[in-house]
Amino acid sequence: MVLQIHDDKRVRTLTLDRPDALNAFNIELYDATARALREAAEEPGVAVVLLTGNGRAFSAGTDLLEMARIAADPDFDQGEGGVLAVACRRRRAPTQCRPVARRLSSCEGDARSCR
Repeated sequence: MVLQIHDDKRVRTLTLDRPDALNAFNIELYDATARALREAAEEPGVAVVLLTGNGRAFSAGTDLLEMARIAADPDFDQGEGGVLAVACRRRRAPTQCRPVARRLSSCEGDARSCR
């Protein structure tokens, strides 16, 4: 499991759990975090979401090893769309929002199209 979820009263703590990779975001972690954020937003008992990381780093950013595999393999499974999909779904404009340049770019090449 790449993401631990713990509730304490009205605080939901999401703990990135890839300490050997300095909690770098791979597709599995992007998708798990996106799902957890959506679930927290829909849960009336959650007032605060705290994001933290296991190990010596909060997060090193994107997993560059996985990014290289994605760039080399056009059939690489891109998962559910990660954090970008959360932003686009909340804007209720899924036809305007799609990942460009392997999920790391803005929607339709212009971040304003997702607002």
